[in-house]
Amino acid sequence: VAAGGIVDGRGLAAALALGADGVWVGTRFIATPEARTTPGYKETLLGLQDDGTVITRGYTGKTCRVVRNDYTQYWEEHADELQPFPAQFLRSTEDGANHLGADMATEVDPSREFWPAGQGAGAIDELVPAGELVTRFVEEAEATLARIHA
Repeated sequence: VAAGGIVDGRGLAAALALGADGVWVGTRFIATPEARTTPGYKETLLGLQDDGTVITRGYTGKTCRVVRNDYTQYWEEHADELQPFPAQFLRSTEDGANHLGADMATEVDPSREFWPAGQGAGAIDELVPAGELVTRFVEEAEATLARIHA
């Protein structure tokens, strides 16, 4: 199973052409109406540039690619203060920066919030229902594979 940066059918086709039996799609499914997220998460993904993510241990103590913000910048500048998991997870929760798993009724500060975002996040530019997204993936992958085999 291939994972990482797969946001469309071309990525699916590439993974299959390279020998994968399937793909694991993460961030792209956050930008669907059905995904349960905190306020602003989906909108932030839609406006994210290719360089809008960073790898940090600031939220959990373990590495995670997330939306770059003031909180991630703090930890880039104060790496000596990072604690291992689960202490860093507790710290980010106490700091009011970690509401992962919460819903739309949760108030968050976008300049601090823990919003995981994969390498392909910069390519996401619209909210698409999950079922339609799967259909698009398959259609795009079939068309791409047909071109490869032609």
